[in-house]
Amino acid sequence: MRVLVVGPGVIGTVIAARLARSGHEVTVFGRGERLRRIASRGLRLWNGPARQTEHARVDVSDRLEGHDPSLCVVAVRAHQWAELMPRVAALSADRVLTLVNHGGTLGAWHAVLGTKLVAGFPGLSGVFDGEVVTYALAPRAIQPTTIGEVEGSPTPRVHRLRDTLEAAGIPTRTEPQMEAWLRCHAGWMAPIMAATLACHGEPEVLLRDRQLRALVVGSIRESFAALEAAGVPLTPRGLETWRHIPVRLLTSALALAARRPELAGRIRDAGSVRGEAEFVMAQLFRLFAEMGRATPHWNALRRRADLVEPEPTPR
Repeated sequence: MRVLVVGPGVIGTVIAARLARSGHEVTVFGRGERLRRIASRGLRLWNGPARQTEHARVDVSDRLEGHDPSLCVVAVRAHQWAELMPRVAALSADRVLTLVNHGGTLGAWHAVLGTKLVAGFPGLSGVFDGEVVTYALAPRAIQPTTIGEVEGSPTPRVHRLRDTLEAAGIPTRTEPQMEAWLRCHAGWMAPIMAATLACHGEPEVLLRDRQLRALVVGSIRESFAALEAAGVPLTPRGLETWRHIPVRLLTSALALAARRPELAGRIRDAGSVRGEAEFVMAQLFRLFAEMGRATPHWNALRRRADLVEPEPTPR
């Protein structure tokens, strides 16, 4: 199968490498020095849990137009996606798998991409170590790569795509409420992104600052309450536990997460997160305004992260 991967960051690198190693014809679209290094040296990865070096050769292109893929995988920052969307929609691919953070509805995406759209989110994390991507796949029981139609139960094409990703060694599950899943994921991910900015490049801040971790937990609970008030079901249902687990246990879990190289790496490179954090926060704050929700934890966390009050973005 011909696959075009849009975005050679951590997620795009892992997806492209895995698909190429499983026999697919993969092209990576990107720009600048990153693309030149891929062209000369291929994709270079370090699988942390397996303690294994991985390498894959792929084609590269700095032009989005002119390709004829069967599948397009989009792995870019949330704030970059709006500009790329019409150009991706013009491609011949009959499936566009979006692995993009999103805190709003999927109506605008569907309006541009139509039936090509398959929404998803990757079950992996990682950081750049020079030109090598150090990564870890999320355990299947926690959060595998999740994909689904915009509305309704997964269709045969979604099941086929799941099988393709599974054959490439990417644990994948299908989700019948993909829009709700993405919005709830943004509800807990955006506070964590804000916390990485509040650390100002020092992972030890999240480890030792219990108040900061408590603001993250409170912000997540505020996000979930607003989503439920708007009629968005908490998806997956396991997110209900955020209501019942004591704050001190959740803050301790965040401290443990801060010790992991993936989160520590994001904190050190927090500048790359800011644009996306602001974009997804704006989607959430539009919801807060619509529902008339008070967000004291979010407000305090935003100040700690030196984030301006967001302007609402299109849903």
